[in-house]
Amino acid sequence: MSGFAFDFDELDQKLPDARRVRVWAVSDVHTDMKQNMVWIANLSTTAHTDDVLVLAGDVSNKVEEVEATLTACKQRFSRVFFVPGNHDLWVGRGKRGSPPPEDSLGRLRRLQGLCRALGVETAPGKVPGVSGGLLVVPLLSWHHPQWDTEPEIEGWGGVRAPEQVVSDFALTAWPEPLSILDGSVAHAVDAVNDEVFDEAELVRNRRSYASVLTFSHFLPRLELNPEKRYLTAPMLAKAVGSSYLKDRVERLRPDMHVFGHTHFGLDMVVDGVRYLQAPLAYPAEREFRATTIALGGFPAPDPRPCLVWDSISGWAPAYRGAWSEYYARHGRRPEVTAVLPQYVATSLTPQSETCRVGWIRGRAPAWLFGPRAHREAEALMAVREVRRLVAKQHELPESVQPQSIEVSDCQKLHMEGKCRILDIRRDADTPANGMRITGSVAMPHPSLTETFPSRPDDELIEFCERLMDHEGPLVIVGLAAACSDCVEAALLLAWLLRLRPRDLRILRGGLRAWVSQGGAVSPALQGH
Repeated sequence: MSGFAFDFDELDQKLPDARRVRVWAVSDVHTDMKQNMVWIANLSTTAHTDDVLVLAGDVSNKVEEVEATLTACKQRFSRVFFVPGNHDLWVGRGKRGSPPPEDSLGRLRRLQGLCRALGVETAPGKVPGVSGGLLVVPLLSWHHPQWDTEPEIEGWGGVRAPEQVVSDFALTAWPEPLSILDGSVAHAVDAVNDEVFDEAELVRNRRSYASVLTFSHFLPRLELNPEKRYLTAPMLAKAVGSSYLKDRVERLRPDMHVFGHTHFGLDMVVDGVRYLQAPLAYPAEREFRATTIALGGFPAPDPRPCLVWDSISGWAPAYRGAWSEYYARHGRRPEVTAVLPQYVATSLTPQSETCRVGWIRGRAPAWLFGPRAHREAEALMAVREVRRLVAKQHELPESVQPQSIEVSDCQKLHMEGKCRILDIRRDADTPANGMRITGSVAMPHPSLTETFPSRPDDELIEFCERLMDHEGPLVIVGLAAACSDCVEAALLLAWLLRLRPRDLRILRGGLRAWVSQGGAVSPALQGH
């Protein structure tokens, strides 16, 4: 092994006097973004002086910004562990098409040297604790397409190849004949781990460590990534994980593995290992999709990473993350390849009768599984935008307007179980006339919609699953004189359920027209 080899005999010599030590994790801090560097600068300079930070990659493509970030972290934490991410190994392009002055393996070596100079740890290290302590093991990795073995999107045109949607192909450079596409880059980066520590010895001594935390930037397992039908660019699934990394994690058998890269807050157990991602992500992502980034209360207005271990109490309790909660409830269905949510389908072209925009029947959108505070903030932003659109309704293009449906057409669909009717009257829960369309669902009136995502987690999910447990459109029913209420409700639902506005229908003439044309009504039962 090279001079980077880790000396296990020196392991215990690094341990400080017994004190309470907490281990915190964060990934994807992207401090080339000013707001993110401010977040680092605002971390407490007194609260973490005995604590450890695990930084799971993606700081910056500029070495000087990596240095500034790691230095700031070292000033706030007793110890910092780090692995580089893909952004950290971007070297750009040389002038006039010439090779860059440094390739990405060279950048990796330079970052290792920088870490040694700063006292940032890139090799296994032990953190003391009352029940035997914690071994932290950084794992270098790189992505390769062969890691993704799930079915491809079918029936949709315009799906772009990985090299068309992932900047790594253009902004990294590797010694010949290494290639990202054939997996040789991933293999070469993985091999550097063997220069840093003796894995065989660590595996032999695994039982001597009460707790083990491994971490990487990339994903070791498919289960940690949303199925590709849920990714804005489906082929991103081929640029997020490593089979070599998976093999190492399986050999090391950690209690927890921390990772980053995909910018999804996640905490789940797979085959006995707890996997956790707590990404800071981009400022725009924290603003516009906070629920799928968030992990429990992270990121919070009071800047701090995500607590994962305490030397007295051990592992942190499980955190709520949108995608981990979604999959805990529903499991994976990778064989579903033609049903796409609106935000994916909008950039693609349906080329088959099997194509459908929406979610698997009976499932609520994943973002609704996110932490409540982030869910409420994201929904309030949507309410404001929808009300702005409603005020300019006459200017909206047809593609973003809900369509109307005649009573006769709605009755036919309703009898066949091919639509879901939503009653949005102000008194829908307890209507003054005591009646509601048979089989319809009472929906919060638009004036109350801000409270909709504030429902308790299980109640909200069950309600939305009921809305989605049908084939065909959602039909909005109100009073004939309150058409704007119906439009607002349709636009809000389209946003909340990640549907296209044109996939919702407004019943022409409202409840009165339904009754006058012989539609079935039933006594309203509160909450149904």
